Amino acid sequence: HHNPHQAADSRSQLEYVEKVVEDDEDCWLLVQLWAEGRRGKEAAEELGWDAKRHDAVRQRLHRRLQPVEDLRKS
Repeated sequence: HHNPHQAADSRSQLEYVEKVVEDDEDCWLLVQLWAEGRRGKEAAEELGWDAKRHDAVRQRLHRRLQPVEDLRKS
């Protein structure tokens, strides 16, 4: 059950993530599917990617978002 504050927070988070990956179309597409709650095999199938490509993009995405994660922990 989300309160409006959480929804706004996750929306601004999504906007931030989109900015971080806007120059990388594959990462951007994956972020969109994640925002819709689709992950893993389902996301890969939706994008027409094989597992190897999906893993590569996911790892690239995590590397780009790592500084954000570190900030949130501190």
